[in-house]
Amino acid sequence: MAGTNTLAAGSIEDIDDMVYVSDDDDHNSQLNPIPPSSSAEPGMTAAIKSIYPGERHYHSRRHIVTNQLPDDLPEPEETEENGRYALVIRYFHCYDGWKDLAISSIVVQSPMLERVLAGVMGDYPGIAPELDRLQFKYPFRPFVHRWQHLVDALYSEKDPETKSHIQLFYDALKTELGPTLETRDDFYNHKTITFESLWMIFTPGDLVVTTQNGRQIAAKLTDAMNHSDEHERVHRLKCEMIHCNGSSIGWVTHWFDIPEFTGMRKINELAVYPLHFQRLGGRIIRELIDNGKAYFRLLGVSHKRYRGDAFIRHKRSYIDSRIIIDCEAYERHLPDLKICLKPLQKDNMSALDNDKSDLSDDEEGITATHTARSSEPMLTEEQLMVCHNSVKGFSLRNKRWAEFFVHNISDIEWEDNAWDNVVLDQDQKDFIFSVTEGHCLNRRDFQTKGLNVLTCGPPGVGKTFMVESLAESLRAPLLNLTPADIDLNAQDADLQSPFTDLLEMCGNWNAIILHEEGHGSLCGNGPFKDGSEMLCELFYILQVV
Repeated sequence: MAGTNTLAAGSIEDIDDMVYVSDDDDHNSQLNPIPPSSSAEPGMTAAIKSIYPGERHYHSRRHIVTNQLPDDLPEPEETEENGRYALVIRYFHCYDGWKDLAISSIVVQSPMLERVLAGVMGDYPGIAPELDRLQFKYPFRPFVHRWQHLVDALYSEKDPETKSHIQLFYDALKTELGPTLETRDDFYNHKTITFESLWMIFTPGDLVVTTQNGRQIAAKLTDAMNHSDEHERVHRLKCEMIHCNGSSIGWVTHWFDIPEFTGMRKINELAVYPLHFQRLGGRIIRELIDNGKAYFRLLGVSHKRYRGDAFIRHKRSYIDSRIIIDCEAYERHLPDLKICLKPLQKDNMSALDNDKSDLSDDEEGITATHTARSSEPMLTEEQLMVCHNSVKGFSLRNKRWAEFFVHNISDIEWEDNAWDNVVLDQDQKDFIFSVTEGHCLNRRDFQTKGLNVLTCGPPGVGKTFMVESLAESLRAPLLNLTPADIDLNAQDADLQSPFTDLLEMCGNWNAIILHEEGHGSLCGNGPFKDGSEMLCELFYILQVV
């Protein structure tokens, strides 16, 4: 039968003597069996119920099944008397050469201590302080991460009875975790770490930083664990960043890995490490906050300039083009890449209106602007620091959906005199400009349909230049389509494909579509034979959208 004993709370006279327990104190010297009163409320006796391991039988590793009730059954541990103790501590045999017994688990039964630990743990993952029996198991990592919080709670507690329960819990943990805490402090002081001890420096809720595309990004750590497969062993970090899916903003999960290494390594040389180990902390924090502000300004639909690396279906590609930022359209067009968000708050304060874009006719011209927001979310500086570093949209030159890095996005430098350089009869120029401008301005107000314009003439007379200049002067997105972009010989001849979805989105973006080499399709001389009927259907779709 397992051995049992109790540990009573010591006297509380001096706060220094109370908090700092000598590492040389042996747990046996603290044993003071005090049976709880039969009238004591559950968990209110300020004493520890200790449960030790009994004899072990090594001759058999399997349990023998029998129909007979054994005669030598031990008394059950969970008794009404044991339920009156503030703590129940279970021990196990330890063979590390430092001690004979180690704490296997601590069950907190004191309601006063549970309330205190709820504040100490905060939102630490995997902890439920509201339970009647709060249990912590070896190696007690939450308290290695939250140790200073526990010390602060002990110092600040004013109620003597509650303080005695905290002291009891503190003394038991201090004896058990003393060597681990000293090792952790040594790593912190020298800013070095071993692979097996990485868990000591990664505290859930802290911000971690890593490098992506040559720039620092930050994320909020939620969990960490070692992970192994047939190829390698890594320390895997589960983190969260703030992202947008077009209709709301929230937390999205990201995973970062630290490959296994031997010996010691500088903490700030790891692939991912806590932000407070960053040597240029102040400058990095300012850069992260600026990135968050820039990210938030780009929410919605906007027409921008981009130059740099981007990701097309998770593959890195260089893009030098004007782009349309439209996360909602991206996820609607590529549903397999849709992200799942966890709301920032329970009331989902980050909800956005469903309006896709607004058009302004002020001095900035006709251009897609940011999505209207019913209530712009007020993000804290810490939330701005963990905003994503990329937005989703469409490259007008590459005609591909992509994820664009925020720091590579800039405003468009418009050529305001582009239309003046078009060589055309002035009356015709004025007519084309006024009709197109009026259509763009009134499209959303009066729900007008598409406007088709057919230009003809020999090569080199300026047909394409006229359309490009018109889009530049109107500050409208321009999508240049060639016969290769339109599968007129598709088996689904009604063109109900991603291409038609793109045309619909161009209508939402108030874009101008230029279809070059259309004469080849009309005459049947191009790459698509007998394509005139399909091209007529294309013109019908353009008229609708």
